[in-house]
Amino acid sequence: MPKEETDLTQLTELYQEIKNQHKEVQVAKSYLATAEESLTAMIKQYNELRTEAIKRKICDEGKVWCTKCFALIPEDEVELVLVEGVKCTGGSDHHYGDHYHDFSELHRVCPLCLKKNQSRHSCQKRARNSYSSEMRACSHVFRVERRADGFYVLNASKWTKLTQDEPAEFSTLPDVLYRSESASSSLPPPVTIQVEKHWKELLGL
Repeated sequence: MPKEETDLTQLTELYQEIKNQHKEVQVAKSYLATAEESLTAMIKQYNELRTEAIKRKICDEGKVWCTKCFALIPEDEVELVLVEGVKCTGGSDHHYGDHYHDFSELHRVCPLCLKKNQSRHSCQKRARNSYSSEMRACSHVFRVERRADGFYVLNASKWTKLTQDEPAEFSTLPDVLYRSESASSSLPPPVTIQVEKHWKELLGL
């Protein structure tokens, strides 16, 4: 067979083989992408169910966590409080110095944090700098009750309904508690499986 025909035959065969291999790789990539998506969903569901199991355990023990220090305490020992005032945050502009902004936070606190917050129930003078006037960083703590139709705050001997809904912190298990409760739990361990980076790069995922 002439060399030109041999070259053509080899090139044609290799070209067809390349097309076939490329098709197989594309199918494999599609399968792996689908499998990874399914696995990711399963891991998310597993970890969510695991978190709920830990929260049920805490609830069955008649405890809740303080949203300030995250300590677990008996539910009948917590207090609901509204902390309001002005926060001071450091500014990056030397001409304006610190920045001040209003805040209003609903918390579920343990006796120790309640005492700490009550001791800070005051306004403290803060000199901003030579370029601006003197300002104050303030915080005030008010008692709160949960009723059937929402939260009520006691201010000046009068109960007023709050516009705030229940904070996410009341039901979102803090990471520090998740880790500590996981360590003492008989539940299977948390799952954090990820596809290796070099596999993703190799397969173009």
